[in-house]
Amino acid sequence: MRTPFVVSVVILILALSVALGHHFALAAINPQISFYGTLQNSSGTNLSGTYDMVFRFYTAPTGGTLLDTSTHTSGNGNPVTVYNGEFSVLLGSGAGNALDGVDFNSAAIYVGLSIAGDPEMTPRQRLTAAPYAFNTDTIDGIDSTELVRTNTIGSVAATTAGTLFTITQSGTGDILNLFDGGTEVFSVLDGGKVGIGTSTPFATFSVSGDASISGALYDNSFSAGQNGYVLQSTGSGFAWVATSTLGFSAGSNPFGASIDPTELTATDFGDFTCNGTTCTLDSTYLTTVDISADTNLAVTATGLTLSGDSIALAAGYEIPLSASSTAWNSFYNTPSTRITAGTGL
Repeated sequence: MRTPFVVSVVILILALSVALGHHFALAAINPQISFYGTLQNSSGTNLSGTYDMVFRFYTAPTGGTLLDTSTHTSGNGNPVTVYNGEFSVLLGSGAGNALDGVDFNSAAIYVGLSIAGDPEMTPRQRLTAAPYAFNTDTIDGIDSTELVRTNTIGSVAATTAGTLFTITQSGTGDILNLFDGGTEVFSVLDGGKVGIGTSTPFATFSVSGDASISGALYDNSFSAGQNGYVLQSTGSGFAWVATSTLGFSAGSNPFGASIDPTELTATDFGDFTCNGTTCTLDSTYLTTVDISADTNLAVTATGLTLSGDSIALAAGYEIPLSASSTAWNSFYNTPSTRITAGTGL
């Protein structure tokens, strides 16, 4: 006949938020739980000896889901020694007893105990936290939901008059690197150079790729310029300037600008020469003008008409001929053609 056992239990858990197995908060902790108890027979006599004990973790005081088991038996090589009724067990110690099935972030975890093959004793014991373990639910009083985490989507928000976020780099490494997968897309180097699309910005602000600006663009004098202004390099910066100061202004020609006559000087451009307000084509360049396709050509000279590709004399107009001195002498010296005196001469 088996002797019924009576156990009074004290369970010490140093940190309720410690998660065992893949739930470890720190790799250096001892993932075991101290379990203290007193073992007596039904008459209240403290027992001594070596006993097989099996501890099971559940989600409820009765029934529920079995989460994990810590076996302390002779067969497992780690039976429990009881002396004058008292015993101590490190749950999670021994072969196959890692408590990796228990999520200690849960508030409802119950331990059931079987001794020497007897049915599980009742009631199950609920795990509770040591007083200072309450601090492990927060970090310096800050809940985990208020922290930026690497394994979930998060955001940083605050209502404060102070700086929301500060990064201080006292070494020579980069201040900030942002990656899209394995590609670095934003960099702040030691010294403050910022690169977008490049990890090696050569200037205070460098962009590798397309850029789009919506809104005003300010020059070194903090001016956004005016409509029609252009941005001109000063050698050490940029300044918005009016196009009139550059010798051209907005116009209706195909290029969107017209030459300012006052800017024309005596300059030879190769095929034409400009002087003042006039530009003249070099004669060696212009030899033939094809007017066949120019429907806007008109002739306004008296006696000349435009017909197709030709310029012709109008009806009734003749081109006067002039004789050279050689032709006149030949005429005069020829007797048959010499003019003699006569009536009307």
